[in-house]
Amino acid sequence: MNAMPERGPAAAKMLERYSAEKKRYTNESAVAQDDARQSDREAAHIEDRALRYDIGEGLLEIGLVLTSLYFISRSKLFPVIGMVAAIAGTVIAALDL
Repeated sequence: MNAMPERGPAAAKMLERYSAEKKRYTNESAVAQDDARQSDREAAHIEDRALRYDIGEGLLEIGLVLTSLYFISRSKLFPVIGMVAAIAGTVIAALDL
């Protein structure tokens, strides 16, 4: 005696439907993964750009502070280093890699 009944036309039709759905879900999953990977790449690029802007801003602020120290100390070294830092900050922030 067989514990499982014979497959009928209804079971075959249901298996076909489930097979088609499995293929569709597999394709949708692949597309969703590709979209997620693309979003991750875009997010990483934006984070890199934000870091460059932060470093550039920091160097600009350092340049401003060092340049303003000239008025206190009258040493010409501070404005020179300040200008170098400001130029470096501007270049780093302007680079779009």
